[in-house]
Amino acid sequence: MKLSKIPGLGRFGLFVDDLKIEDLNNDRWLLLGEEHLKNLVTIIRNVDFKDVGVYRKWMKKWGNPIYLPMIALKKKYNIKKWSAIQLMRMEKKDRDYINDVRRMVASEDGKFNSVLRVTENKTPDNKPMGLFGSGDLEWHCNDSGLLYSVPGISLLGHQNMTNSSTGFLTTVDWYEEQSESFRKELDDTIVIHKFFNQKVDPDGKGYNDTVVSRNVYCDDNIVSKLNNKEGLPEIPLVRKSVYGYTGIHLGPSCYQIVGLTVKESQKFFESIRKSLFQEKYIYKHKYKNDNDLLIFDNTITLHNREGETKDRLAFRIPNDYSTLREDYNPYIQDPYKSDFKRIKDSYANI
Repeated sequence: MKLSKIPGLGRFGLFVDDLKIEDLNNDRWLLLGEEHLKNLVTIIRNVDFKDVGVYRKWMKKWGNPIYLPMIALKKKYNIKKWSAIQLMRMEKKDRDYINDVRRMVASEDGKFNSVLRVTENKTPDNKPMGLFGSGDLEWHCNDSGLLYSVPGISLLGHQNMTNSSTGFLTTVDWYEEQSESFRKELDDTIVIHKFFNQKVDPDGKGYNDTVVSRNVYCDDNIVSKLNNKEGLPEIPLVRKSVYGYTGIHLGPSCYQIVGLTVKESQKFFESIRKSLFQEKYIYKHKYKNDNDLLIFDNTITLHNREGETKDRLAFRIPNDYSTLREDYNPYIQDPYKSDFKRIKDSYANI
């Protein structure tokens, strides 16, 4: 197994080559997990996972594969085990959501396992079989409006990946380069998030907004005290990664800053983007193999997609990294810090 620095991404980013599954053991994989946390983005090129089950098995060793909107529904309806009777008791919008997600699950028996397809492919009756449809994806973080969000995402390529790219942008170096007074301003910035149809994937066709929207607003996964009258999620702009790096969590759902007008807020976000989007912080992974495994921080690292998506298929797992860091909390101020722990604890036994 060979490790090397990814170009760009500031001081972060790790390539892994010549990793053979037969040579792996738990200790080596956990050590690689530590290296991943240090580097924020890890790309294992040409990985030889034979199927989705093997992929999930190894990612689970770093922590729980966790799909928060499904956990929120289990809590809402006090569900211990999914059943047809439980589905019938749900509100129609929630039942429709469950059916959408089930169609996207990558498992042989159809049971939910937190592994979802990322594809534009559809069923014979024209229903999406995966997340994030077709076309380019704008720069974003996942779970952007969820107070308790997953700190890590992995993406395993499978088919027709080589005409596309997945890009990454780290925010740590940018944050550290700002003046002390501006960092204090960033630390105090509370962002109101709002989901806009097609904003993440503006050119996509048949993009499944009803599924992705629950990554911006998800029932009770919200701070206990809100400042906005619409009841929209409010989350600090500045967060900490699992390893302890400080940066910003930025995406298309950033709508307004508490204390500013929408117009003033958008001007502020645009000024950050102009300063942040520099080549030295960015790496765009242009796939040379269909089976590259991309593992990336989801707290202070942005990602995007460009290129051809026809017949493209990848598999995606969100991960809480709880084996590597059990007591992780991304926030530096209350009530967000304490509410994160409250929600996390309430989800723990569901």
